[in-house]
Amino acid sequence: MDTTSESIKIGVSACIIGEKIRWDGMHRRDLYLSEILAKHVEFIPLCPKITCGMGIPREELRQADCAGNIRLIGYKSGDDLTQKMTEWAERVLHGLGEEELNGFVLKQSSPSCGMHHAKIFSTTGKPHRLGSGFFARKLIKYATLLFKTLSFKTTPKKKHRCTISCHRLFQKTVELGG
Repeated sequence: MDTTSESIKIGVSACIIGEKIRWDGMHRRDLYLSEILAKHVEFIPLCPKITCGMGIPREELRQADCAGNIRLIGYKSGDDLTQKMTEWAERVLHGLGEEELNGFVLKQSSPSCGMHHAKIFSTTGKPHRLGSGFFARKLIKYATLLFKTLSFKTTPKKKHRCTISCHRLFQKTVELGG
């Protein structure tokens, strides 16, 4: 990828471009992202769980709705990691402007990065609901960027639309002098 100032810089969940940083030490590499789209954009990898200090391997996390306050909880231990992730996210989000990112591609269904399909569990016995992941929610509030989610299950048609959206966003950024 040509990384001149004319490049499209996209933040990306590190696990979907092949970094082995998931809770189990694996990745969810998406071939379309890592082999096709990567030729046209500069990816800036990010993993909220790793960069806020959680290791590999680590306990799986879940989001829990505690009386309207969504917490990030260790799946088996019950440890509350909300404050740790919140403090990290606030520091990182304030630094995003320096990266001059044009958007994000986030891991679908992730409790931290999922945009629409992350499970949010009830503490009152109700069935889980779907919503944004913990970091994705904060990112949406902070940034006015193009948000797309992809995963290894995404259809070729959706991937093509994502590519078109990235190119359109880049054209708008150039037109606005960005």
